[in-house]
Amino acid sequence: MMRWIFNAFLFVLLIAAGIVAWSIHQQKLSELQKIKDASHAVDAIQSEINARSALENSPLNEFGFPPSIEAAWFVEGLPYNPLVDHERPWLEIATGDALFKHHPKDPVLRNRTSAEFWYNPRRGIVRARVPQMPSDRMSLQIYNQVNGTTLSDLWHSSPPSKETDAVSSQGTIQEGKRPFRRWSVVNDGN
Repeated sequence: MMRWIFNAFLFVLLIAAGIVAWSIHQQKLSELQKIKDASHAVDAIQSEINARSALENSPLNEFGFPPSIEAAWFVEGLPYNPLVDHERPWLEIATGDALFKHHPKDPVLRNRTSAEFWYNPRRGIVRARVPQMPSDRMSLQIYNQVNGTTLSDLWHSSPPSKETDAVSSQGTIQEGKRPFRRWSVVNDGN
């Protein structure tokens, strides 16, 4: 009788371990899909920038790129970053010293004022920000995967201060055409 109870307990324990392993595997697949989807969103925005840069009748800045990204370009809705919540600005347009950068000053989202995406109209490049992970190494790995980059250091300038300088009085807010999504232009503080 004891042997039967022990075998039944062992069987239940193995089933529970299998369920936990399957659940962890499914969660990992979901995370990988979100990274892939975020990368596709960056590609969709970048493709639209590239297409607008090639059009003769498209307004371009002195560097040959659109000065901003318009919500109307995306007839199927604004691409979104599935790695982050959407209670934040959608887009930050680089200004000032940030126009000479290839990456945002703050590639990791640390507060609700950081936008999902960053656009540099001088260089015609867009980047998706990523959530804070357990380590900077993990955050950097995901940032590079999502953006197709090989950045070696998240804080290529300096780590952000605890107080945000992401939103400036020089930035402007524009409402997007997609419900419940804010589309905004913010100064990155550089």
